Amino acid sequence: MVLGSISLKSAGTYLLHRSLNLDYKLGRLLIDSIVSYGFNYPLMKYWVFKINKLGISEAEEEEDYFETPGEEQRV
Repeated sequence: MVLGSISLKSAGTYLLHRSLNLDYKLGRLLIDSIVSYGFNYPLMKYWVFKINKLGISEAEEEEDYFETPGEEQRV
């Protein structure tokens, strides 16, 4: 994900500078904002911090996985 973001930012800045003869600082600001909201934000929202929805049977298996503390564990 980081490599994709860096690549998009570098390529976009280069293309804006070459094609429109735009100052690289302005191009960098423009491309950074586009990549941040168009690439980084959706990936963070839908892939990195994805909320897993468990079915009923899977949730019951999760409950069985974690044991309740016994008498010797309670202090």
